[in-house]
Amino acid sequence: MKKPPTPSTPSLRQAAEERLAERTREGTEGASGPEHITNLLHELQVHQIELEMQNQELVSARGLLETALTRYADLYDFAPVGYFSLDPLGVIGEVNLAGARLLGVERASLRGRRFAEFVVNADASTLECLLADAALGTSKATVELTLSDDERNATPRTLELTISGGGEGCRAVAIDVTDRKRSEVLLRSSQKMEAIGRLAGGIAHEFNNLLHVILGRADFALSDVDPTSPLHHEIAEIRTAARSAAILTGQLLAFGRKRTLRMQVLDLNQVVRRVAAMLTRLLGESIALCVDLAPDVVAIDGDADHLDELVLCLAVNARDAMPHGGKLTLATAPVELRGQRAEQLGLPEGPYVVVSVSDTGVGMTEEVVSQLFEPFFTTKKDGHDASLGLSAVHGLVKQLGGEIFVRSEPGRGTIFQTFFRHVTSALPVLVPAARGDATLAGTETILIVEDEDAVARVTTLILERVGYRVLTAASGEAALEVAREHDGPIHLVITDLRMPGMSGVALANALREKRPKLPVLLMSGYNDELVERVGSAHEAMPFLGKPFTSLTLRTKVRAVLDALTPQGTTSDEK
Repeated sequence: MKKPPTPSTPSLRQAAEERLAERTREGTEGASGPEHITNLLHELQVHQIELEMQNQELVSARGLLETALTRYADLYDFAPVGYFSLDPLGVIGEVNLAGARLLGVERASLRGRRFAEFVVNADASTLECLLADAALGTSKATVELTLSDDERNATPRTLELTISGGGEGCRAVAIDVTDRKRSEVLLRSSQKMEAIGRLAGGIAHEFNNLLHVILGRADFALSDVDPTSPLHHEIAEIRTAARSAAILTGQLLAFGRKRTLRMQVLDLNQVVRRVAAMLTRLLGESIALCVDLAPDVVAIDGDADHLDELVLCLAVNARDAMPHGGKLTLATAPVELRGQRAEQLGLPEGPYVVVSVSDTGVGMTEEVVSQLFEPFFTTKKDGHDASLGLSAVHGLVKQLGGEIFVRSEPGRGTIFQTFFRHVTSALPVLVPAARGDATLAGTETILIVEDEDAVARVTTLILERVGYRVLTAASGEAALEVAREHDGPIHLVITDLRMPGMSGVALANALREKRPKLPVLLMSGYNDELVERVGSAHEAMPFLGKPFTSLTLRTKVRAVLDALTPQGTTSDEK
């Protein structure tokens, strides 16, 4: 509210004269007597009116001042940040309500106490130096201080304190930045996980090529060596070691969220039942296993093998948290996330299925929980058994489109909750068809496009040994040239997904310009581009993840050819 202007002396005199004349016209008797007395009375009357007008102005100004003071007091007391008046020694003079809440002490009890009492010892000296500098002039400084938990017995919080002033005192503005600092840590952790994930995916891709060659050559050697020969056993051990390495590579890909998944509609109750059956041999007598499943089918889109591994990894982690025994509970339940709960979990609203793995073990501190999904993190003092572990679980959950949350307290156990979108599609009835090796052979012409020469040679040998005619190319451009020069039909193209220059998807599109119905089988060590769809029918191309065995390759090739070629005929389309 603006303060009305105070009239100057001449204008006030003029206003008073006008008001006196008005009163005289309204019937007020004029003064009589000698002229000097009359003039004196006139002056007195004018001054009286002037005083009345000034008093009205003062009353109005006082009202405005009181209103402004009330508004200031409200702004001061109910501001979202803490305000403090401090003397040069840091003794608190005035404090608003937010400041009292930040320190966790009643407002009346704060006056006369030193601010340094509420700060951890490591920050107290910093505060004293800033107060001393502020007392010397009008400098302003901002510092982050950690509050002690002596009086509130709670997790210490971080304040951002801005001090300014000079002379006999200074002013301090305090903002609680605990949540902001925590968010910054989580952001940095997320960025670090993403960077490591990209690195892990790249390493796994190259390693899968090596494993593909090792497994392929081992299969060739086993088929050529007499099973009774000691050499046969040695080669079998090599193949077993390579398969173990492939499992570790799978963990790297899961951590990098690039693991090959065979998605289908699954009932999570069946997943938990399978894991529970395996756990009966792993838990021992000191740990009781409880399974609490949803009464109805809880279906999600997922990969059966990888979901088994996910739940099993969490269960084994829970077992290790109970060295002296306890209770392990596996549970499934449908949940509907709406409003505030969905917002708290950071998930879109809608129907979900939650898989819970809980234990009554030693529990974890907040600091441990914050690092739980980092690669190679372990709570064991000697670092024994450090592995990708829960970081691989975290990557796989994210790749499946889910979210994983952890709640834990020291001495009170831990619960992992994994949320997946609930689907209403019917569960498929899968009846695997038994096939012999003879049915996996063929005489069709196959074009293999692979930039890694060793991988191309192994893949070629696998197919040529069972009768296929194989053409090879080291790049997409070379493959187009081979296809142009080849006079006969090409029944299938097997191409690496990622290659220098032209990608496998781009190659498939280019080949289908001349051969519209040509089937293409993609292969790769990771599958982040598989969401792309090609062809006039917008169908997803079949995919084969590296490393694969001879049997896996022959089975996949035969399945693709049988699905796209009428029985008893071969395509001669060019």
